[in-house]
Amino acid sequence: MIEGIFQRLTAILQKGIELSWLRQNLISANIANAETPGYKPREIDFEGEMKRFLSEGELRPLRTHPLHLPLLGEAAPQVFPKRGWAVTPDENGVDLEEEMAELAENYLRYTSLVQFLRRQLGMLRYSIREGGTF
Repeated sequence: MIEGIFQRLTAILQKGIELSWLRQNLISANIANAETPGYKPREIDFEGEMKRFLSEGELRPLRTHPLHLPLLGEAAPQVFPKRGWAVTPDENGVDLEEEMAELAENYLRYTSLVQFLRRQLGMLRYSIREGGTF
């Protein structure tokens, strides 16, 4: 019972970390292309992807790194053009201030998820080491 709860929580945290990492890369690409004529900023729907992951209901093996190939049957997160972006005369849609704010927000989300996962793993480590002594 407890193993299932721990396994599910770990899977949720890992998925959140993976999506945050992907989002960080997309935001960084948007910032890097702020001066590129015709560039269309891209994003992922973090909340939507997490809801989709949670609604699947079953646990699948997890990748240990976001760059590893997806597992069979695993849907890759959808990357799409950013909605509501304003076009400049050179047809570049990057709002640098907005991207920087999103970068900071995503960094906080990523570090929070990593810290929470570290705490979970620390509790598991403690249980293994100290669990047998009363």
